[in-house]
Amino acid sequence: MAATDAVRNPRRQRNLRIAAIAALTVAVIGIAVLAVAQPWKDTEPGQPGLPSASVSGSESATPTSSPIAASPSASPTASAHVIGTVTANPNLPPAKPLMSGLLASAGDGWSLVHYSANKASEPFAVGPQVLDLVSPDGAVYEVRNLGNGEQFRVADWAPGSSRALILRGLSKGRDGFGTVQVLDLETGATVGSFTLPAGVGTHAASFTRPSGQNIVVSASGGANGWLKRYSPTGKKLATLLSETDPSLPPDGIINFSPSWLYSQDGTYAVVSHKGLWRISSDGSTKTAIPLPSGTLTCTPVRWWDAARVLARCDDDLGPNPADPSTRRTSSNMWLLPVTGGAPTRLSSYVSKQVVDFGITDAWDVAGTRFAQWSGDCGAASFGTLTASGKYAVLTNGVVAVGHRGATFVAEQWASCGDPGSALVLVNGTNGAIRTVLPRVGDAEDVQQVITR
Repeated sequence: MAATDAVRNPRRQRNLRIAAIAALTVAVIGIAVLAVAQPWKDTEPGQPGLPSASVSGSESATPTSSPIAASPSASPTASAHVIGTVTANPNLPPAKPLMSGLLASAGDGWSLVHYSANKASEPFAVGPQVLDLVSPDGAVYEVRNLGNGEQFRVADWAPGSSRALILRGLSKGRDGFGTVQVLDLETGATVGSFTLPAGVGTHAASFTRPSGQNIVVSASGGANGWLKRYSPTGKKLATLLSETDPSLPPDGIINFSPSWLYSQDGTYAVVSHKGLWRISSDGSTKTAIPLPSGTLTCTPVRWWDAARVLARCDDDLGPNPADPSTRRTSSNMWLLPVTGGAPTRLSSYVSKQVVDFGITDAWDVAGTRFAQWSGDCGAASFGTLTASGKYAVLTNGVVAVGHRGATFVAEQWASCGDPGSALVLVNGTNGAIRTVLPRVGDAEDVQQVITR
């Protein structure tokens, strides 16, 4: 789902192979603050068959999204008190203990970061897997130490709350994780959890919008793949998309990896899989969203406004001279209306070679349009777009994942094949970089970043 995930999949797959060989274990914005004790409902406000509840503000359905307009950032209130501890380990950067209420009130530009203290080179050794909360000003609070054991993935951070969606149980014979857990990061309590059927695994899941009451999971096993909506305790509420590939060998696993955004009112999802679709939250209707002329695929990144999604689309550049059976592509950013209307092209970049992916994200901040360029094996730069869509580099080696105003949160790698990154803040005015979570010792460092 996340834009950075798309360009970092080869790196992640390499890390998992290294982790498996070494027997290491490592562990996708709302404004209504939810109490953990609130009963779970089978549907979000506004879903078909229910009275529509009013929703104030704009909410995004992607874990790595960031609002377009800047807003005041959260900070500990006078009544807040320390509720956490800080893990002492030579492979962890400094942090403050977590303050009560900070996770739920965190606004634009706040990030939830998975930092791994696993030793990254031989002799390998496991270390603490820590979740940190990072403010747009660079303050770091340790949220929770998730231990030295199993592999996991932080899939999402619920709107206006301390709840996170954790994928666990990466096991042999399964393509992905087998257990979905809703964890209250402030208390450490499991709010809900369920296990997928035997042999079925997932790499991607998200909370529904606007209030994060349900969970959308993309999973596959054998010849079957599906996108379903669940309650946090595992009650299946709807099938949004499903596919079967009968041509697979008995030991094969279907290639099924849709991307999606849940609508801001909770009534449908925008799903990218063999086209772009608007699918109702109960799965009963599926309507094609036309792709821009000359593009092959489009992946939704975040909501731009109430009627349009920001999408990463691949321009068709013709046959690849090195392999005529494939097409050359160039990624560019588009605004796509979900209920009809002409798409708007934001960038006009043309890839120079196959490993040059192109423009993979964009933001508007106070009259300036910022953009992210991505290439193979972590190559990246951050810059601006002109009115005609021309890209100009501000700084190299970073992947921006969110912002507050013109201060951007980004990951930074030292070289191709790194097991992790540093977390930095990028000044959108001049491209200056300030390191917030540095690479420490021989740690695997930053593994994931979810920014509001």
